[in-house]
Amino acid sequence: MTFRESLGQSESSGDYAAKNAEGYTGKYQFGPARLADFMKAKGQQFSMAEFQGDPRLQEEVQAWHEGDILDFVS
Repeated sequence: MTFRESLGQSESSGDYAAKNAEGYTGKYQFGPARLADFMKAKGQQFSMAEFQGDPRLQEEVQAWHEGDILDFVS
């Protein structure tokens, strides 16, 4: 299992439609602040509901998130 697969299982049991009590949503459990970072960086706009219903977008955000963390570390 890859890191991303393990993360998705840990965060939401792999459920793209998941939402927790604190308002984090999607397979990887993103919140509004981090999604705002992504939208600013990529010049995109979408609602939490749109994000929750779009697996492709969730994977795009996760890929960006991983890259952003690695850029910060290096």
